[in-house]
Order: sequence, then C-alpha cells, then structure tokens
Amino acid sequence: MIKIFCRNQGSTLLQINNANENKWLTKTFPNVEYWIDFTDIGTEGKWVTFSTGKSEYTSWNSGQPDNAGGKQDCAINNHSKRPGRWDDATCTGNFQVMCEASVRYWIDSTDIGTEGKWVTFSTGKSEYTSWDSGQPDNGGGKQDCANNNNSKRLGRWDDATCTENVQVMCEASVVFGTHCSGIGCTFNGCESSGSETWDGQMFTKFSKILSSINNILKKKETTCTG
Repeated sequence: MIKIFCRNQGSTLLQINNANENKWLTKTFPNVEYWIDFTDIGTEGKWVTFSTGKSEYTSWNSGQPDNAGGKQDCAINNHSKRPGRWDDATCTGNFQVMCEASVRYWIDSTDIGTEGKWVTFSTGKSEYTSWDSGQPDNGGGKQDCANNNNSKRLGRWDDATCTENVQVMCEASVVFGTHCSGIGCTFNGCESSGSETWDGQMFTKFSKILSSINNILKKKETTCTG
C-alpha cells in the first residue's frame, strides 16, 4: 500500500493539515496528482488520516468524495489538475506518491550560561520560543542546548544534551559584488543581502522554522547577477 512505500523510506505519507499547507503544495507541485494521507478504508464515508485516525482539514473537489465503483478508499490532491482539490480513488490507482519526514536539528538557543535562562549563542538574548509541551525539562540535569521538531512535532522545541546526535542547520550572510569573478557565472541567479536566503524564507513559510528562529522575517533586498 502507498503508506508502506513511505514507511520503507523512513517517512510517512504526506498529510495536509490546513489551507496554507495545501496552497504551498499546490504552488510547488502544480499539475501533479498525488496521494495524500487520507482514507475511509476503516469506515465508509468517515475520512481520517492513516497516521492519526483524525480529520481536521479537507479540500474535496466538487462532487467528491463519491466512492465511484464502491472501492475508492484513498485520497489524491490536484484532482483533474484542479489545484488543491481532492478526489477519492482506489488505493491501487496509478498516482504519484508524496512522502514527508521531520528532521530534528539544533537551533541557536541555550541555557548553558545560567540554568533556565534560554538565550541565543549569537546575541545572548531571547525574543521567541516554541517549546513542546513539558519542555524544557532539563532531563538528567545536563540538557543545555535546544533542537527543533521534537518527537516529529513540527516547530516544537526540546532541550537536549549538547553532545546528542542531532542534525545541524547553519545560516550565513551572502557576500556578493557587482559582477561575477573567480570561477565566473554559468547561470542567472539571485542572492539575498540578508542572513536568510530565499530558500530559507520559503522553508520558513511552510514549516515556520529556521536555524536561528525569528518571529518575523523582514523583506530583504535582492541582487541578481548573470
């Protein structure tokens, strides 16, 4: 089954939780019909996710779901190339598979200086937090660094020992001049004058997270070179 394919990749079938996620996916993957984490295989007409057994958001196409043929128990997005509209289909249908996986990674937040006082390494201040429920708990008495996506809960922070095996995400300001030098230019491109790259900004729009997390992303001037 489609969910087993994702599980074998160390991920889960894509779950769309709200209109903003659906809009981002539609813009990013237009004209592609793909499976999403939604089914009524347990009880006909009761649509829930495989992963949670609940349903909080739907975006059915007009007249859907219709259970045509009596065996349409799985859902796809972008039905008949209508962006963001869902359709029910037989679970063995020939559609693209979209999997997702959350990654825990270190962020710039620590209380290594004073227990319980969480600040960034870079500024020594704290303006925004997104702790998971019950966190930070300083488990074992040595959890002085913070990571994001605790227990696969997107955007939720956890404290951990600073030597724990967690992914690292870095950010850097882009330095550029008025023309190409050195290795030369082989394609047109844009560079951001701020520390957040445009890729980082899009990533933040979708999952609300970035290496050093700010509550508000300011617009940055962009210079294109070619």
